[in-house]
Amino acid sequence: MAETILKDKYVLTQKLKQDRIGWLWSAYLRETREVVSAREYHAQFCHRSIVEKLNDAGLKTAGLKHPNIAGILDMVYTADGRFFIIYDTPYHGSLTEVLQRIKKFPLYDSQKIIQDIARAVEYAHESRNHLLHGALNPENIDVLASGEIKVRNFHLDHLLNSFLLSKGQNLLNASYLAPEQIRGEKISKATDILALGALFYLLLTGRPPYPVITSLPQILKNYLRPPEKLTILRPDLPLYIEDIIGKALQHRAQHRQQSITEFLGDLKLQKVTLPVKVLQEREAAGQLKPPDSSANPPDNAKINTPPDNWQHRPAKEREKPVTAPPPKPREENPAPFKRALLSRENRRQLIYLALLGVFTACLLLFINAVFFSYFNSVPQIEVPGVLHMPVDDAIAVLKGQGLRVKFSGYINNEELTPNYVAALNPEPGRVVKKDRIIRIYASQQSEGLSAPNLAEHTLQSAEPIVADRGLTINIVERVFSNRYPRQQIISQSPPAGEAVKRGEKINVTVSNGYPVWLAVKNKTETQITVTLFIQNEPDWEPQNAVIYLQDRKGRRKYAEKLLQPGDRDRMEITTDLNGVIEVYYFNDLAFKAELKDLDEA
Repeated sequence: MAETILKDKYVLTQKLKQDRIGWLWSAYLRETREVVSAREYHAQFCHRSIVEKLNDAGLKTAGLKHPNIAGILDMVYTADGRFFIIYDTPYHGSLTEVLQRIKKFPLYDSQKIIQDIARAVEYAHESRNHLLHGALNPENIDVLASGEIKVRNFHLDHLLNSFLLSKGQNLLNASYLAPEQIRGEKISKATDILALGALFYLLLTGRPPYPVITSLPQILKNYLRPPEKLTILRPDLPLYIEDIIGKALQHRAQHRQQSITEFLGDLKLQKVTLPVKVLQEREAAGQLKPPDSSANPPDNAKINTPPDNWQHRPAKEREKPVTAPPPKPREENPAPFKRALLSRENRRQLIYLALLGVFTACLLLFINAVFFSYFNSVPQIEVPGVLHMPVDDAIAVLKGQGLRVKFSGYINNEELTPNYVAALNPEPGRVVKKDRIIRIYASQQSEGLSAPNLAEHTLQSAEPIVADRGLTINIVERVFSNRYPRQQIISQSPPAGEAVKRGEKINVTVSNGYPVWLAVKNKTETQITVTLFIQNEPDWEPQNAVIYLQDRKGRRKYAEKLLQPGDRDRMEITTDLNGVIEVYYFNDLAFKAELKDLDEA
């Protein structure tokens, strides 16, 4: 396939996949060779009026800079009527493709993914343009080779769904749309929260909360009943997860979490802080009974009852000469509220209520002025940040601010020097009155400095832990492992909890992952030849190694080998420079390499 060049800056190399929106391309920047991705829209969505709306939304989205958002580099509308969006990240696969391999995630991994997505959406909600996504679904969640989560297409797919809805066509990923979207109503933060709940359900169970159907009336009907219980599909899940997801999937937007902050707060507290039942009760209590147009009119309405029509007068009266035309008949049954406005008694009541309202407002203003002046007369102080300071220094700072200090005891903390401030009550940053008592707690180490537990930490995450205690890491051995990922610490000496001294080394054994590696044999401007080495350790069980190759021909299985204990094998692979090699031992990704990053030895 010939390469497509846009604006003389972006080179589109191959189509990775096609969907209802268009094609997803692998691409790179012509100047720096940095790998990115591009989305080409089908002709249906390339009408100039639609492109203008997509372009406006894309300009707003381009301002979002967040580690979990796939940013927009550029938008290109070609002379032949094709529309492209260039993203600043490569495409390694969507959440849909990951779930096709592993079916469902453990709770910890699911919660981590949802938190990454939620933080990206929260950032967009709180941005200058207050952007809503409107189409959160697994196809718009990228999973990079490093495991990073990237959210794509803020507001863009929502515009396309609005266009499809106006045409009576099937919507994109309707299983993740809120009822208000399907009804064509205005969306809100709660719309994205419903989609977030549906994604959480999908990660935990491997399927969306409701069947994948295209009938919009049936989808709306589904939302009127709760989905199948999570605790039935996954008995290992805690009940609070079901409650949080259940609230996010409520049919009425008012009954869901009203912000991402509330959603994440529920996850952190492991409970729904404002249950749906409470919201329903509040809504019912606050509802006004609608006026009943069929109710009988009040008695005082008889005063304003219009005269009968001329035609209904007695015969004698009809025979009398008429010197003027009969008055225009009034409404025989004016609405009750019109009659009430014409009533003198009601006018007096309205005047009385207005005077009472003015008096009440003046009284409230007076009380507020007195209250405000009183509390303003008492100086207010922000509790200074004295955490991790020596206790004596912290007491001096607090007293210098006009606060009183009470020493309330010690807290065991192996990471802090003894007699440093470990906690305050009230906490730093809180505004309090002058002379408020601040309780201070100091750190202590029960048995001196002890070795931290580094097992199952990566080297990167372990370094700050040991550095905080004045220790260092010393790698004494690297071993292949089918249990611990590459760079993860397997064991340590001295063991966790043993007494150590500052400056001491913690000797660690680190995993090298599976025994797979590459060597570059030959490299030209267009092709590369590598030697792939795979082996099985003597004390391991037989391992089934599957090698996948992704190049311009697409992703395909290249080879499959059953390695007995102690077996070794190698193979030469020739492909283009943009090729990617993946090696799986059974279902575990043992090795992945982008060949363009390799150099000859």
